[in-house]
Formats: sequence, C-alpha cells, structure tokens
Amino acid sequence: MNDYYLKLNSQFLSYESIMSYLKHNEPPWRYNYHIGQARIPSELIKDDFFKNLSRFQIYPLLIKMQPTFFHKWHTDATRNAAVNVQLISGHSHTVFNDDPADKFGHKENIKELIYEPNGIYLFNTQKQHAIMNLGCERLVLSCTFETDDSYETIKRFCLENNL
Repeated sequence: MNDYYLKLNSQFLSYESIMSYLKHNEPPWRYNYHIGQARIPSELIKDDFFKNLSRFQIYPLLIKMQPTFFHKWHTDATRNAAVNVQLISGHSHTVFNDDPADKFGHKENIKELIYEPNGIYLFNTQKQHAIMNLGCERLVLSCTFETDDSYETIKRFCLENNL
C-alpha cells in the first residue's frame, strides 16, 4: 500500500487564475538555496477540493525550483501533509523512500510520484522524499495545512468525501 501520496479524484481547475496572477503580480518570494516559496491569495483557487479541505485551515503556497537542481532526501519540518499540483515542469522527478540510507547514502525501492496534468495529490511530507529538476524552472502549488492533523486523518477525510 502506498502511504507516500494519494492522487485525489478531483481535477485542478484554477491553473489560469494562478498563471494570470503571476503575470500581473510579483509574490513575496522567500528563497532557501535554489527553492523559492510564496504565499498567494486563497481566492485564486476556486476548486471544490480547496473549499472542502478548508476545515483543515489550508493556505496556498507556490514553490519554485531552479533548473538542474536536486533537493536532497528529507522530511518537511513544519508540516505533516500537503496538497500538491504541479503547474510547470519540463523534466523533474519527485521520489519517495522511507528506508534508511546505507553508509554511502544509497537507497533502494524508490517510488516515483508521476504528476498527471491537472492532477491533485495529497502528499505525505513526513515520508522521506527528494526532488530532482532537470528541465526548466519547476512550479508547484502546495496547499499547506495549518492544523496538526496527520496525513492519515486528511487522507481518510479525502477518501470519505470522494475528493
């Protein structure tokens, strides 16, 4: 069973509103190495899944990654889960593996999340994951939960409500 991510049944419909916002506004990007993060107005996301998940107090965050960059194996320090939609990507890979690395940093049994166009994914940020971006600048909408609910709790809610 995959406890790294869940592809939601919903399709993402707010791509145009976010891209229009970016064309006419410069969000307040904060950078950590080659990764930028910026909060965007919630009103840009008109999708039902976003409204249905509002009980978990989520806010939309854009994450961009520069080309030819690898973000090392990690778990997120400040969040248990996220809802991710890949907006722009030329050739990037998001991979998971919760096994400890050997003394050389090698890992086996890697599971890749292959983003589908307009696909929405509940992402278990407490599982080891890494991102390799080989193409153009990568842009992801990552809705962050302000509550301390676990990935399992949010996943159960999504499944029960056919999100």
